[in-house]
Amino acid sequence: PLVQKSHAALAQSCREAASPQIRNVATVGGNVLQRPRCWYYRLESYKCLKKGGDVCYAVGGENRYHVIFGGGPSYAPHPSNAAVALLALGASFVLEGEKGSRTVAAGDFFTLPSKDPQRENQLLPGEVLTEIRIPSATGWKSSYDEIQERADFDWPLVSIAAAVKAEGGTVREARVVLGAVAPIPWRSIRAEQALVGKGLDEAAATAAARAAVVGAAPMSDNDYKVGLVQTLVRRTLLSLA
Repeated sequence: PLVQKSHAALAQSCREAASPQIRNVATVGGNVLQRPRCWYYRLESYKCLKKGGDVCYAVGGENRYHVIFGGGPSYAPHPSNAAVALLALGASFVLEGEKGSRTVAAGDFFTLPSKDPQRENQLLPGEVLTEIRIPSATGWKSSYDEIQERADFDWPLVSIAAAVKAEGGTVREARVVLGAVAPIPWRSIRAEQALVGKGLDEAAATAAARAAVVGAAPMSDNDYKVGLVQTLVRRTLLSLA
């Protein structure tokens, strides 16, 4: 109940992850660190970029679940529900290894394939994620939502976590993070800029939804994600009004 009240987006995202049976034995850290959702990566017979190969088979192949932001040279989407919420909530990760402990902000933790297609984050060999630190959410409201193909226990086609801090009916700060549309949890700075200084109303939510898809680069079979992003951004922001 405490997390549901103070950091609603995190509680909502964890509730959507996997099935009750899996959640009972899984960890939030495991959800954050899971490897990409891509059938070419998961199948042994395909030696893709993420396995040391020289090609991303989603380019010109089956790519309806793949990314519309931040792709290249690999286009596999980041599958974590919780990571999207944690980034929106300003979390940081404590990593422990032989050389000691270090703390990395969620916004710096995840890495694009343009830097290294075989990695999704800064966790080094021999390191373990031991803590997730989330700052106080006093003055903030947050929410998480996703759209799936199936009603229960399915991967999100698109997800969103939004957090806003308002004073006197005006948004002073905002974080809008998209999931399942990029190789990392994707922070939409343009959507945030469309909100700051505005009232959280239909006009602002619609403007943020439009801003959120600027720069989207759909692949051959996943342009539907552009519309889903706009729907989720608008819907989630209005739920915080």
